[in-house]
Amino acid sequence: MTKFLFFSGKGGVGKTSMACSAAVYYALKGETTLIVTTDPAANLSDVFEQEIGHMVTKIDGIDSLWAMEINPDVATREYKDNALAPMRDLFDEEMLKVAEEQLSGPCTEEMAAFDKFIDFMEDDIRSGGI
Repeated sequence: MTKFLFFSGKGGVGKTSMACSAAVYYALKGETTLIVTTDPAANLSDVFEQEIGHMVTKIDGIDSLWAMEINPDVATREYKDNALAPMRDLFDEEMLKVAEEQLSGPCTEEMAAFDKFIDFMEDDIRSGGI
């Protein structure tokens, strides 16, 4: 059964340290583990001393552990593309510009990052290549 652990709180309280410690703990127990951050100042790469970025990445030296740092700019572009794709065949350029403008509001970046994060909750982790 897939389990989800969430770490949240104010800056500087140890969210990254606790999340990474928990991820390593479960991975060392042999449980397939994916740690994902939506923090734009992601530092999982620093903690694990390897490049991670916006793709699910195997953590070197720890079996069963993968990580991803959701890039808010990439996630926003993907979110907008996915939202606009079905409209491209239905609407003219003027309507598409209105829709694009609506997706350029201040919360689109947060919605996009959260949407990317939710993808992992909806799909079986193993089907995502882990």
